[in-house]
Amino acid sequence: MTNTNTNTNTNTNSTDLINEMIKAVRSDSLVGRGTCSTVDECYSDAELFDELLSECKTPAEAVKAAREFEDLMDEEELELSFGD
Repeated sequence: MTNTNTNTNTNTNSTDLINEMIKAVRSDSLVGRGTCSTVDECYSDAELFDELLSECKTPAEAVKAAREFEDLMDEEELELSFGD
């Protein structure tokens, strides 16, 4: 007899991990809610995952990716303001 719950368990685990990563980013003191960061102000949870976190494997990697993205956005804004 085969186990048909494997896909369901995998999907649940994937969903749980995605939710944990989004929660970690949203609660981060540098890019999370209330920080006025690009990540905070411009990305829904679905967009955040699709655009920034889809390659991440852990909540810590997700926060790192979001912070790196925010650094790039800050740098780009400075270049637009002051030139390169």
